[in-house]
Amino acid sequence: MLNKASKYGILGLFLIVLLSLTVTAPGTVITNIGSLGYQIETTPYTYMKLNQNFTANFHVFNLSDGKPLSNASINCELHVYDQSGNHILKNPKLPFSTADNEWEVYMSNGNFSQTGIYSWIIYCNSSSYGGFRSETFKITNDGFNDTPTDTSSGLSVTIFMILLVLGLFLLGIFGTFNDVNEVVNLVIKRGLITGSIMLAMFTSTLLLNIVSYAHLDILKNQMIFLMTWFGWAGYLSAAFLVLMTLFDIINIRKKMRNKKVTEIPE
Repeated sequence: MLNKASKYGILGLFLIVLLSLTVTAPGTVITNIGSLGYQIETTPYTYMKLNQNFTANFHVFNLSDGKPLSNASINCELHVYDQSGNHILKNPKLPFSTADNEWEVYMSNGNFSQTGIYSWIIYCNSSSYGGFRSETFKITNDGFNDTPTDTSSGLSVTIFMILLVLGLFLLGIFGTFNDVNEVVNLVIKRGLITGSIMLAMFTSTLLLNIVSYAHLDILKNQMIFLMTWFGWAGYLSAAFLVLMTLFDIINIRKKMRNKKVTEIPE
């Protein structure tokens, strides 16, 4: 059974994890709250590419009955701000697409010439009611999440794997596992070397994933190139070791038979 301190500790940890999941940026959305007015819904725009034209689409619904609205009954306005809070775009009357039954806003690439956190406010109103939506998004070089990922645990695993590869390889070269049976000793040693090669190939794949997660694009192409050559070298080396092991086993068996033939009984 848990005591009171343990229960409060678990509850506190749960609240901290829950808070960490809810505090995120970019992508923060604030909309109007209430049972009357208009609800504005947009396609989720979390990351956008630097210096790229962009078209935003959104729909407006009546909060009281959920029915979609058009420009026949309401007018909508858009304001866009950059990472410094500068007002970079204002469209007082947004165009409405009757074919798609939605508002469509075209924004040229000149509005997104710097990376960083941007925001917009969309609000729609009529003579009776209104509604708004405030949202943040991030401009990045490639349009994807560029937040550095903590790869310390992955690097620790990679270092352990590299040490394991070296250990297996050295055991396969210098180790002796059976002084009586040369065949068994040879198979174990070559098996360790082959296993170290396969494990090294897996480790290189793990390292490439770490580079990708850390968004180290400069190293990514070099890693892919090295992995391609390392992969072929690994497969060829493993195949060569298997063939060499078979030939060595045949030679050992021949020596053993010749030794028995030449032995003189007492």
